[in-house]
Amino acid sequence: RIRETTPPPPPSAEEAAKARSTSRQAPDATQEKWGVEERALASVLAAKRLEVHAALCDSIDTPGALRALEQLLREANRYLNARTPATTNRPLILEIGRYYSRMLGVFGVTDTPDPERYSPFGVGAGVADGAAGGVDAAFAAEPLVECLAAFRDDVRQLAAGGADPQALLKLCDRLRDVELRALGVRLEDRPDLPARWAIVPAAELRVEAEAAEKAAAERGGVREAAQAKEAAVRAMRAVPAGQMFRPEHDARFGRNEPFSQWDEHGVPTHGADGTELSKGARKKAQKAYDKQNANQDS
Repeated sequence: RIRETTPPPPPSAEEAAKARSTSRQAPDATQEKWGVEERALASVLAAKRLEVHAALCDSIDTPGALRALEQLLREANRYLNARTPATTNRPLILEIGRYYSRMLGVFGVTDTPDPERYSPFGVGAGVADGAAGGVDAAFAAEPLVECLAAFRDDVRQLAAGGADPQALLKLCDRLRDVELRALGVRLEDRPDLPARWAIVPAAELRVEAEAAEKAAAERGGVREAAQAKEAAVRAMRAVPAGQMFRPEHDARFGRNEPFSQWDEHGVPTHGADGTELSKGARKKAQKAYDKQNANQDS
């Protein structure tokens, strides 16, 4: 049965753009805070998805489906208006933006392909003279323009505050590794050459990002182990040579058993059981003593 109800007008271009922009209002792509408001909004998303599906299964009830989408958009905007970028749950907003954009395509409001399958730049990005098969140019350019505008704002703020070059370089790295990667752009630095870029599926970039994080963590573990070893060596060298064979320093120097007697310089003469050390053991201890003295003198 075809309903006689007049369907509400489809969202305007401005409303559609605002819905798309919700997925980019949080600066940190990993921000994911789940409180009461986030759980409530996630419940609204789940409920409205069911309502849209039920409406379309009911003789293609377009008015009902559009009403559910409008209510979802209203709740998402209410959530965003009550949040700062730092406290926004970006994954949740991204999911709402993807779903809303996908449904706009279903109703023919926009001919942009499913954002889950393609880069935000659309199919055929980079093809001259709009030969990308009718992709909405405003939608395609919007994420990149917002990304570069935010980058420019950050650079201006750092420059106005007299930031050092390292802060600016870190900002450039964040643009390459976080913002552009989230938009489906791989940017590679090359020594003495212009940077190389490519449009890459988001799934592939996620795999690359995970691999890079794992490699960085491994490098960090190796670096921490080296730093710990260096600190242990420094601690050993700080012990006076005359004290290095005392029981309180056995663990530091890797000895399993203490000595029981020492000469006037602190070099051990007897083992833990009171037995006199062999000539070779005494010679070895004297050599370690001399080396410790030399390390402290240097």
